[in-house]
Amino acid sequence: MARRRADRYFTHRVGYLARVLGIPLVCLVIAVLAFRQAGATDTSVAERDRVEVASPATPLLSTRRLPATVAHPSRTVDAFNLAQPIVAEGPVGTSCTVVTTATGTPVYEHNPRLGVAPASNLKVVTAYATLARLGPDHRYRTQLVTDARVEAGIVEGDVWLVGAGDPVLATADYAASFISQPQLHTPVESLVAALQQAGVTHIRGALIGDASRYDDQHYVPSWPQRWRTGTGELPSGPLTALNLNDGLVSYPSAGQEHGGSGPREAAENPAQAATARVAELLGAAGVAVDGGVRVGKAPPTPIPLAFVDSPPMGELVRHMLTESDNTASELFLKELGAVEGVQGTTAGGTAVMAQVLAEGGFPLEGVAVTDGSGLDEGNLLTCRLLTMVLALVPQDSPLVAGLPVAGQTGTLLDRFAASPAIGRVRAKTGTLDGASGLAGYIDTNSGERIVFAALFSGSAPETLEPLEERLATALLTYPLGASLAQLGPLPAGG
Repeated sequence: MARRRADRYFTHRVGYLARVLGIPLVCLVIAVLAFRQAGATDTSVAERDRVEVASPATPLLSTRRLPATVAHPSRTVDAFNLAQPIVAEGPVGTSCTVVTTATGTPVYEHNPRLGVAPASNLKVVTAYATLARLGPDHRYRTQLVTDARVEAGIVEGDVWLVGAGDPVLATADYAASFISQPQLHTPVESLVAALQQAGVTHIRGALIGDASRYDDQHYVPSWPQRWRTGTGELPSGPLTALNLNDGLVSYPSAGQEHGGSGPREAAENPAQAATARVAELLGAAGVAVDGGVRVGKAPPTPIPLAFVDSPPMGELVRHMLTESDNTASELFLKELGAVEGVQGTTAGGTAVMAQVLAEGGFPLEGVAVTDGSGLDEGNLLTCRLLTMVLALVPQDSPLVAGLPVAGQTGTLLDRFAASPAIGRVRAKTGTLDGASGLAGYIDTNSGERIVFAALFSGSAPETLEPLEERLATALLTYPLGASLAQLGPLPAGG
């Protein structure tokens, strides 16, 4: 009985193997016969012209043909081994780090949904929302208008200087005072020249500054008092639609940085100060102003006299990110509010930003935004949100182009000293008391571009910045094994 059961089992297994292997074996035999027939056919037509077709360089059963999903687990191990020892040296419970592929697939995550103070890394999100709503071709137009008769070059009444919120409207000496040159700016002298070209030589009335496009809240209420008034290393000027020289009335003649370099003095009434400076320039150009200077709203249907346009928004966004221009990012936020039909306010702008993110399907859990620059310590971003934004943005976007390059441009010019990361890390910096962050792209040794965000909170920036640089440098070697490009099928004939 036992022998019969064994025989039946053997017969069953042989039948099973025959069914499983039979079809492949038959296909193999057919393939061999077809190959032999093809060879015979080739011999018989040797005299005919042939079309050479390159054969696959990678065998069908090579491990190179394993899909990326098979390789992904080992790559997450690589990312963990590179990132975790460095992240663990920082304030673990109050920080987040995320590393993803160029398409946004996470390969390393530490507290990805934890809201952390982003400092100036918030400017990445501000730039994204600004480009999404206003577009890279949006320009600000600062105008001189009147409601009076103009005859023989004489304006028989008042002229209004109407501000549009241009964040880089500047005099030549102010633009030249910055370390980074050439400094992107809208030359207010061009506005004066345009009025001259229009033939105006005399203004009988007053020159009136109009900053009504935005509200009169010149600083975010939650900012420290030392950042809002007085003289010092002010990180932002007053926020106004008639913004000239960042709203400053005194500043160093050289060595300036947008993040604050003193002594700098903010105007108590920036619209009045801007108008007075333009009146001075008009006088120097031979255009008399009889009625002095004041502030007020232009009539609803004025007569245009002259204008000057800003550079396109794409260039302004690049400037804002590279130089970490706080004033520019805050004015972008107010412009979002103004353009979307809400008043040109910080609160209106943050509402538009939240709408843009929600429409894009970005996760907003743990996110809180109260300004556009990241100066407010109450701002919270997650590393998950930052990497998702960076992974979604096209690589030819002004946002990508504006991120500082390690050891070469902007706020990363003096960082990553003698590091292999120089020129290969493109990222936004962020620094506040007790917080620091870095988020952007890394071009790895394998030829891949990966996305990363690291926000550290709870220690002095002096101790956190070295961690960021070590992390980015370590990720240059990602993946530790062969890359997907190296594992994938070789091109035919390669």
